[in-house]
Order: sequence, then structure tokens, then C-alpha cells
Amino acid sequence: MTETDRKINEAFDRLLAGHPEITDGKLTVSNICVEAGVSRASYYRSPPGSRNQTTARHTANSPARTRRPP
Repeated sequence: MTETDRKINEAFDRLLAGHPEITDGKLTVSNICVEAGVSRASYYRSPPGSRNQTTARHTANSPARTRRPP
């Protein structure tokens, strides 16, 4: 894991836990990047496996989403 990947994962964990240091705390790519101190380009250049692990952790901690009937 690179230093950038570590920063991204730590920022994601802070946002997921509700403890942002810089942003409003919304779980967005922009906020993850700001919290991590990396550019969006660096985020998207990080190995997809790292981003998939981050997304998988979020999905596992989220309640199931259901569609409302029309």
C-alpha cells in the first residue's frame, strides 16, 4: 500500500466514523480527497483494488437501500 492509499483509507475511515477534520463530513470523493490531502486525480490513479476495498467497507456498514414503490 502506498502512502497515498494509506491517506485515502484513513480519510475514508474518519468520514465513515463521523469525525471529519476539515470537511463537512459528507462521504464524497471530493471530501475524501480533501481529508486525505490528495488530488482527485491521485485518488483515481490509486489502484482500483484500494478503492474497491474502501467502497466495500462502506457498503458493508450501510443499511440496505430499498426502492420506493412508484
